[in-house]
Amino acid sequence: MMNILKNINLFNSEQNKHLEIQYDIVNRGNQSKKRILIFVENLNATYYLSFHYVLELLHQQGEIDFVVLSSKTILNYLNKQGYQIDSFINDVLEDIKPQTVIFSRYGLPYGKLIWQNCQEKQINTINHIDDDLLNIPLSLGQKIQKQHGNQEVIQERAYLLSHVDLIYASTHYLDRTLAKRFPHQKVFSGIYAPYLGSLINKSTILKTNILTIGYMGS
Repeated sequence: MMNILKNINLFNSEQNKHLEIQYDIVNRGNQSKKRILIFVENLNATYYLSFHYVLELLHQQGEIDFVVLSSKTILNYLNKQGYQIDSFINDVLEDIKPQTVIFSRYGLPYGKLIWQNCQEKQINTINHIDDDLLNIPLSLGQKIQKQHGNQEVIQERAYLLSHVDLIYASTHYLDRTLAKRFPHQKVFSGIYAPYLGSLINKSTILKTNILTIGYMGS
């Protein structure tokens, strides 16, 4: 997976000094009125399959600009710079000036605070989710429980799901599950990226006696 890092300068008015932040992925320069900011849990297959390739294509066509920030990058930046979180969120939103903010599997850090800042600036918000991350089975093991199953993460994700303008679920089953839990919310479901077919180099498949087994998942 690619990890495109570009330096963006921000000004911290509280500390009166010039600071530098690294966004994880930057596709800007179209001067487009359609600007998207995506907060992701991790730069993993979920992000790339759900958003990156189609947004990159739209960016190349001059339709949109988009920027991505991961939870790890946010934490690293705040820990190293000692930058205040309120100033950080405000400066990022002022720098990108997004029409839409997407939270993809996102909860911590500061998911609730980011949403509140978006609300104050009247920015549309979407919560993208591809698993029932509010109910983590014990059978997935301690590592997954520590990462996704602790109460603080679940509460932050539940808050976002309850307050964003739209919930984007990856499947119809997950759509129905979330609609029952958040009956006041608008929920949309869509399968993974049918557009990905256009990116595959088609070749002739040779018939052999070899059996190929594919696997994906946790």
